[in-house]
Amino acid sequence: MLTVQIGLSLGIPIEAAPIALVGGVIIDGAGHEPIRDGVVVIDHDVISAVGEKTAVVIPPDAVKMDIAGQTILPGLIDLDVRLDHLGSADLARFNSRYKGLTERVVVPTAAKALLYGGITSARDFSGQSDVMLRARRLINSWKWPGPRLRVAGPWLVSRHHSEWEVDQKEIGSSAVVDVKSEVDSGVDVLVVAAAHEFRAPVLQQLVAAAAQLGVRIEAVVFTDEDALAAINAGITTLNGYTGSEADEISAKLMAKIGELKTTAHGIHWNLGLSALMISDERLQAGFSLEKSSFIPPLILDDLRFSALNTPNPTGISSQPVIARLNALKAAGVHFGVASQAGRPWQYSGEATVREVESLVFFAGMSPLEAIAVATSENARSMGIDAGVIEVGRVADLLVVEGDASQDIRALAHQTMIFESGIRYR
Repeated sequence: MLTVQIGLSLGIPIEAAPIALVGGVIIDGAGHEPIRDGVVVIDHDVISAVGEKTAVVIPPDAVKMDIAGQTILPGLIDLDVRLDHLGSADLARFNSRYKGLTERVVVPTAAKALLYGGITSARDFSGQSDVMLRARRLINSWKWPGPRLRVAGPWLVSRHHSEWEVDQKEIGSSAVVDVKSEVDSGVDVLVVAAAHEFRAPVLQQLVAAAAQLGVRIEAVVFTDEDALAAINAGITTLNGYTGSEADEISAKLMAKIGELKTTAHGIHWNLGLSALMISDERLQAGFSLEKSSFIPPLILDDLRFSALNTPNPTGISSQPVIARLNALKAAGVHFGVASQAGRPWQYSGEATVREVESLVFFAGMSPLEAIAVATSENARSMGIDAGVIEVGRVADLLVVEGDASQDIRALAHQTMIFESGIRYR
């Protein structure tokens, strides 16, 4: 097999000839019915052919790979990862042991773990933005293996919250001036946190500034009051879980969401379900550090030590969460896959799969619907040309054992990963 090497620090071989993945189930990520006994042809970094095996002409020089009994789908996309943590159960211990090693050790380890876990695109949502922007450059220049990366700026706040372990920026009366430097630095999204603490005119200035500067703006919400304030200001993508209190604010929020149901965008809400429901036995079945084989042994041993010496993870009761999900779905909310990978117990490389499973187990989606959210819909949210298997699209692909259109748990059994046509696993 003829190969060439690119990126000395990666040593990743690229097929000189096209690759034909033959005989598997194809899930295109766009919600269409799967193709049984299909073929996908990769030519360098793009998909050059896709369809039923009887209809696709495989190039004579293609390297054929038999994937009968397996499923091929777009690489997964995660809207909320944190590359400066790895999911350690004991965050205080982790921060102490890896102080000074974040950029040199932790971030590249997390990036690699994500990619080798089938995540080909991701958004760091709460790390230190300058560190993540440097990571993005290193990944894009093939110095590090990692997912196609988007970076959020520091959380924009009306006052500093010392209890949050995130980069924050206080916003004064000149919102445009305050955020322009962040946009100029290269961040892909502005994030407003605790929106109800802002005066309404300041929130509106932030939304106008984002539009003026051509950058997305989203909100991290902790209460229904936060969510309502953000939506009233024109922010239509929310992140975080707000509970299900049946009070006047909740009623106003649901009514407001209902008003926007028929608009072009509607409300998108990235809940982080797998972090909420982490103690549920359906997620615990796939909860194992043994799958994180692409994390260096010393770090993996450290993560295991913290897991063994920290009380088991606890989520919240499933009933109020499911009730909340049903109410949001009925109001027309669109959900995203945002696993919070890197936070305690949310191990980089497997948290995203559990998040997709959560949409099936708790949000009542079919496997095809959940996969569409984790691929094409998340790609639209990130503004990237990925997440769909069709001719001419970038060859970001994941191959798993079994039929993922029937059993979402197949996503945990990965056999091949391609990013931009390069095979990493």
